[in-house]
Amino acid sequence: MQKTVTARPVPYLRGHPETAFGIHPVMTDGHTATSAMHLGGWGLRADGTRMHQGATGVLIDDTTAYAALTTRGAGQWGVTSEISVDFHTTIPARAQLISAAATADHSTQGWGHSSGQLRGEGGELIATIGQRMRFFPGDDSPHRQTPVPPEAPSWLTSLDSHLEFSDQQGTRSEFVLRTDPGMRNPMGMLHGGIGLCFSEVAANAAWERSSNFPGEPFRTASLRVSYLRPGVLDGDLRVVVDIIHSSRSVVLAEVHIRNVDGSAATFGLATLHRVATM
Repeated sequence: MQKTVTARPVPYLRGHPETAFGIHPVMTDGHTATSAMHLGGWGLRADGTRMHQGATGVLIDDTTAYAALTTRGAGQWGVTSEISVDFHTTIPARAQLISAAATADHSTQGWGHSSGQLRGEGGELIATIGQRMRFFPGDDSPHRQTPVPPEAPSWLTSLDSHLEFSDQQGTRSEFVLRTDPGMRNPMGMLHGGIGLCFSEVAANAAWERSSNFPGEPFRTASLRVSYLRPGVLDGDLRVVVDIIHSSRSVVLAEVHIRNVDGSAATFGLATLHRVATM
């Protein structure tokens, strides 16, 4: 394993996903990237009790990606291979600002890795986060595009409005992810943070539709998403969730986001924990 030695600057680009999700500019200093986001009503669960934890997906992806990119070699760029999140608390409905920081841990000839934390306004730990990135020959030209102004109209109404239930067979539930051009990353594909976001939302929606759901609130404890191929936004995407284990306190769900042609763009594993009552 080769430790990080030099840090390469990463040009910041505010795209439509960053504008929609209220992401602040991502700043890099050495191997560390920092950012924050403003939450809004768009992130609330349908019952209004708390925020969807997946609402932080773009912030997580951007911050960990920028940190990992600082370790790329000359003439290299990178794509997200895997994102991991361990949530330590729910995000309350009143939450307004969440900050993120991530630092590159190591790099090899073709890979980089970063890890960090999400924190609330009072400094409380919300989640620990990480990203594994694959480097490839390329340049930063995708990030040299014209930035989207912060005041630009947002395509995001509410997270729930973009995910529609379509079918259920046994432990498997399917949803339609209504896509929008504003979900694209600088390379024109589904933004990894948006894929992370709707994987989390769909896992919870599938469990709450399950015949085994006890009617008690659960929260996402962890989420691992592997990015298998680009999410192509030529039409609406399918999100397929299979509840592979459930008990009174723990649920495991596999989540696939599939392109129009049926190919899997992402594979995720979500662990849900029953919310303890005092």
